[in-house]
Amino acid sequence: MLLTQHSQNHHWSFPKGLLDHPEQTTEESALREVREEGGVLAEIAGKVGYSKYVYTFNNVKIFKVVTYFLMKYVSGDIKDHDWEVSDIGWYEQKAVAVLLALLHLGVKGIRLGPTLPAFVSPAVLDVLVKNFDIKLITEPKADVAAIMQGK
Repeated sequence: MLLTQHSQNHHWSFPKGLLDHPEQTTEESALREVREEGGVLAEIAGKVGYSKYVYTFNNVKIFKVVTYFLMKYVSGDIKDHDWEVSDIGWYEQKAVAVLLALLHLGVKGIRLGPTLPAFVSPAVLDVLVKNFDIKLITEPKADVAAIMQGK
């Protein structure tokens, strides 16, 4: 799974962008964004779904619909990403999907470890700790005591 960190807002997400080329289909735009932000060429295997959200840019509310596609890596190097990306990496699908699902459901205080999943870079861990109260596993006795105290 290819995840990117935006260079300006520092959010982690899948490569995505605007339909700013009117001649391109949604699929062509998605492939272009993966090439630009991810540095790789890919083929679309199928549509996964979409999400809708609102964000504010220059004090203007913007409604955005993002269509997600399952893609197959063809070629390229993630080091060849564009300026919009400050960090990027390939991450194991199952671990990312489980953690994102739990966070989406509002689960907080998840304990990770003793070895962190490969997708948890120091920058990702910092976001998870600050925003979702993720904790690192320490010693079993101390962890159980903290859990029993609601910490």
